[in-house]
Order: sequence, then C-alpha cells, then structure tokens
Amino acid sequence: MNISILYDLKKKSTFTWDELGKLVEMTPPGIRNAIKNNDITMSKLEKLAKAFQVPMSIFFEDEDLGVAEPVIEYKKLTTSLIDQKDKYIQRLEKDIERLESELDEIHALKKDSKCM
Repeated sequence: MNISILYDLKKKSTFTWDELGKLVEMTPPGIRNAIKNNDITMSKLEKLAKAFQVPMSIFFEDEDLGVAEPVIEYKKLTTSLIDQKDKYIQRLEKDIERLESELDEIHALKKDSKCM
C-alpha cells in the first residue's frame, strides 16, 4: 500500500491539513504522521480518496507507475470540459431568447401589416 501518494494529492489540491484532519477525525499532525508511517485505516483512506476524487486503487498501485499525476490531470481536464459545456449551454440559451424575441417582433409586424 502506498499512501504517501496522499502528499502529492494534497499538494495539488486546495485542502489544508486541518480540513483533511477533520474529514478523517484526526489532528493535522496525526494525519501527517499516519501518512508518513503508512499507517491509516481503510475507512479513513476511503474518505480521503473520495475527497480527492480518486479511486482507492491508486493507493495500491506500484509507486513507480506515477499514477497520481494522470489522475489529477484527468480530473482537471474533465472539470475544464464541464465548465466549457456549461458556458456553451448558457450562450445557446441566450441565443434562443434573442431569436424568440426576434420572432415575436416579426409576428407583431405581420399582424400589424394584415390589419392595414
């Protein structure tokens, strides 16, 4: 088991040691010592994996494979894609509103021209 990968995950995240400690009901020094000594319970490791949004298997991979970096990159890319999708949807919604407004104006003009 390679829980030292938690150091890499923590460095690349916005979590503080206080936040991680509260998450697993440990003090900041306690969680750092647990990671340093490779001594942490599975339930706490599961909570940390969930917080970092990584699979539990990351802690059981060969440490020479460098799996933390790809997982973090994947998370960044998917987050970026989701943000782009949301912005695109907002643009489309604005376009729909504008086109509906233009269509309403056209209908009003046609109605006025028929009345004359």
